Amino acid sequence: MISTLASEPDDAHLERRFGGLRRLYGDLGYTRLRQARMAVVGLGGVGSWAVEALARSGVATLVLIDLDHFKDVNDSLGHPAGDLLLVTIADKCRSVVRETDTIGRTGGDEFTVIATDYVGAEDLSARAQRLLSVIAEPVVLGGREVYVTASVGIAVYPADGDDAAELVAHADVAMYRAKALGKNRFEFYSA
Repeated sequence: MISTLASEPDDAHLERRFGGLRRLYGDLGYTRLRQARMAVVGLGGVGSWAVEALARSGVATLVLIDLDHFKDVNDSLGHPAGDLLLVTIADKCRSVVRETDTIGRTGGDEFTVIATDYVGAEDLSARAQRLLSVIAEPVVLGGREVYVTASVGIAVYPADGDDAAELVAHADVAMYRAKALGKNRFEFYSA
């Protein structure tokens, strides 16, 4: 699949293959879409499979993960320990997401998962719970066991937003609701 994507970089092919992605990320503009497409090809199987699945299904789930009390780790153990914790959390998350999911750190102590094989709320709940469970497992930093939890917000494209900005905003609302309800939990966006 990667060779097919890489060998057909013309604009018409991009529009045919990534039309759904372009609608989802319409605010990026067409040039940025081309750059994002090339970056996805460079990611290897996970990224290209995610784009392919979105193009086929037209449904995607955006999962925002925000670590609870991460600042406490930085303040008590220092930024190098915080950086190591972030790498460890990323590895833990990668271990429980599907091969078709795309995961990345979006900044600070936040991660994003894009899942394109949506089968329903029950499946998403199970996936979110796996993420929460693996994140809550202790991490040894500087000889000390450190425990962190996460607040997770979930929004589904196109039901919860038909462009990137709206989908991110709605997942963010759900994530802050999870924080307000006690943290270490997930919430779906609801209007």
